[in-house]
Amino acid sequence: MNKIYSLKYSAATGGLIAVSELAKRVSGKTNRKLVATMLSLAVAGTVNAANIDISNVWARDYLDLAQNKGIFQPGATDVTITLKNGDKFSFHNLSIPDFSGAAASGAATAIGGSYSVTVAHNKKNPQAAETQVYAQSSYKVVDRRNSNDFEIQRLNKFVVETVGATPAETNPTTYSDALERYGIVTSDGSKKIIGFRAGSGGTSFINGESKISTNSAYSHDLLSASLFEVTQWDSYGMMIYKNDKTFRNLEIFGDSGSGAYLYDNKLEKWVLVGTTHGIASVNGDQLTWITKYNDKLVSELKDTYSHKINLNGNNVTIKNTDITLHQNNADTTGTQEKITKDKDIVFTNGGDVLFKDNLDFGSGGIIFDEGHEYNINGQGFTFKGAGIDIGKESIVNWNALYSSDDVLHKIGPGTLNVQKKQGANIKIGEGNVLLNEEGTFNNIYLASGNGKVILNKDNSLGNDQYAGIFFTKRGGTLDLNGHNQTFTRIAATDDGTTITNSDTVMLPTY
Repeated sequence: MNKIYSLKYSAATGGLIAVSELAKRVSGKTNRKLVATMLSLAVAGTVNAANIDISNVWARDYLDLAQNKGIFQPGATDVTITLKNGDKFSFHNLSIPDFSGAAASGAATAIGGSYSVTVAHNKKNPQAAETQVYAQSSYKVVDRRNSNDFEIQRLNKFVVETVGATPAETNPTTYSDALERYGIVTSDGSKKIIGFRAGSGGTSFINGESKISTNSAYSHDLLSASLFEVTQWDSYGMMIYKNDKTFRNLEIFGDSGSGAYLYDNKLEKWVLVGTTHGIASVNGDQLTWITKYNDKLVSELKDTYSHKINLNGNNVTIKNTDITLHQNNADTTGTQEKITKDKDIVFTNGGDVLFKDNLDFGSGGIIFDEGHEYNINGQGFTFKGAGIDIGKESIVNWNALYSSDDVLHKIGPGTLNVQKKQGANIKIGEGNVLLNEEGTFNNIYLASGNGKVILNKDNSLGNDQYAGIFFTKRGGTLDLNGHNQTFTRIAATDDGTTITNSDTVMLPTY
């Protein structure tokens, strides 16, 4: 695989990697300079490398920005910080990105569903991204694809703690095209490509000649942000950036795979443009290489794990080995298709689903499209898998059971209308979940701030002191909906928890 230069520092190995294919492309004089700087960086990289510069910026600002705390809420505008010398710093008047997609290690970024992105060389270090933690949930990598060190990973469950970063939808071929798409007018009046990165490499705080080393990497508490300027858009399929000279957080070992974000002027939102590949020192400046987001590669992996079924208002029966589509109620034979464990079943255009087995989809889930109604009937059979993803303005009437030896993960903005007592636990990341039985779930976990639990019967929650409901990262909403529920305590570990009583919840009609 082609790299950037004849020698480069690898965050995975903490040293130099020789790349002979490109050595000829570097002139002798330039090559000697680069080798000298790379060698000095390699020696310093694991022992004395500078990292977070707190000579004029408070350490807390680097951490709060990456963790979206305090004034650094996603979408916040006109954010300024006060430097140690009393001056104001404005981040070029950029809005604040949502960094919730960053795994606790900082070395991977969720992009929605059961997918995340990192760099391929992180596989050498299982601590980085092989198991990814978001809030109180752990996810394991079950498959991957990679190219030019960019890697898309499939996880064993739908990630509920975040809707994920918005991937870049385009890859401009030239710097001028990139400047048009991602450029902003900076505080000095010039147009530049300015972005942010969030990672948690081996963290040290530098103040002049003094240094405080945490001796820690891959810690969410030390997730910190970088502000950068892209200086070269395409260098062997990667972009190159340099750090801001004031808000200066230099990448170091452990930062490989961390996500880089630019503001998309067309979409009017922050997008994930790539993952951190490596660093080099050139003429005394540290440069960082970002391997670009590869939409084709991502789509290939998603297609591999998707089995699409157009219900079109009809019904299907599902077993562990096959699925049978019936065109109407009189069609008793139907059309049968084989299904494969670990694949997602993607239903479109509404209809009825009948379980004929205790279904174990492994790392596969069930995905429902937007704007339709689905009726799921279990007939006493159970389902277990990556979770349930319900599209916008869709409702899934769940008259089935989830396996009691697993946890149901619910994502997507649509509504899950649970009509039976489950005897299982649920984690909710987005959308509505209606509870129609006493103690519908044993325990309910709400994360991301985008989910809502709605009571449709008295005492729909559990009966312990917390009523079996727990609010974690960014919380969520509990709507009593005019029903009685007893609490002794409220369990909330983060901001964003809301308890309300609307008594006006209406289900969509189709």
